Amino acid sequence: MFLATQRTEGISTSDLICKIVRDYDEYIRRNLARGYTRQQLNVGFMKEKELRMKDRFGKLKKQIREMPAKAHEKWSKLEDKSAEMLDKWENKSREFIQGFLRMFSRDGAISGIFKSGKEFVRDAFKMSPEYEGGEESAEEESPTLGSPAGSSSD
Repeated sequence: MFLATQRTEGISTSDLICKIVRDYDEYIRRNLARGYTRQQLNVGFMKEKELRMKDRFGKLKKQIREMPAKAHEKWSKLEDKSAEMLDKWENKSREFIQGFLRMFSRDGAISGIFKSGKEFVRDAFKMSPEYEGGEESAEEESPTLGSPAGSSSD
């Protein structure tokens, strides 16, 4: 049934109807999201499912649009963390190499231990009565040591 109305200048009835119909889906979506049931809104089962699906697709589209920005942000954080990690590794490797060189270089701690060990052994032999005087005195004393007990060259 059509009800005739009085026409007002500057207002188009067709524009009003189009505006109402165009915003109807948005109105139903908002109210469904607020918790109203389809029966309260006088909406059919298929229309409710259609609008809910459109809502989900809209959210998915929004997430997809935001993904490059989020991915870029996460990527830059990952780059920062990896650069920080590499710096730490470089510093630790330098420390390790310097420690290794301090320990095993020609003048390092291990060399000092071996030198002090050699000196300890040398000093131990120097203290022994058989080693006194070094090799030269050992050669000189060898005839006396090897000579018979009563004979000496006086």
